[in-house]
Amino acid sequence: MPRRARPAVQDGPGGPEATTTGGRPVRRRVRLLEVAALMARLHSPLVAVVDTDGVLVGAIPLERLLTSLAISGSGG
Repeated sequence: MPRRARPAVQDGPGGPEATTTGGRPVRRRVRLLEVAALMARLHSPLVAVVDTDGVLVGAIPLERLLTSLAISGSGG
């Protein structure tokens, strides 16, 4: 049985939102700039990603985030 993570912020009317790390992941469809802000605020080079059921589906390392931001040219 997969382990379920407990998100700190639930999906709201504006869609999924970034949450804190340290056992609290981000939702799967969070914006790149939100992840970057989260990493900067928490001094964390890695953020966990969960699906709508709270199941861990992956992680975003800092290097991948920076590459994605450089390629996209924006936070979307």
